[in-house]
Amino acid sequence: MTAIVNGIRLSYSDLGHGIPLVCLHGGMGVDAGSLHVPGILDLARLGIRLIIPDQRGHGKSERTTPSDYSHSVWADDIHEFAESLRPSEISMRPLSCCPAG
Repeated sequence: MTAIVNGIRLSYSDLGHGIPLVCLHGGMGVDAGSLHVPGILDLARLGIRLIIPDQRGHGKSERTTPSDYSHSVWADDIHEFAESLRPSEISMRPLSCCPAG
């Protein structure tokens, strides 16, 4: 699936039914494919609607200029993306290969 967010095309998977959970992949060099693993995908069978986007410049989402690849731009994109889903409630879970410091 795709959505137009802040003027660019974001690709995403939408699996299962229930409370929406947006799963965000880590930074550069990683895409939503890293989240298509049994431990995460199994949640779709447990009443969770999994929404797994490729962030701007990652995976199947549109590429822009390198100056657009920042945490603030990605946060703006995800905010608009979540708003476009129009859920009554939503949860977000950022997942990364590296622990927060």
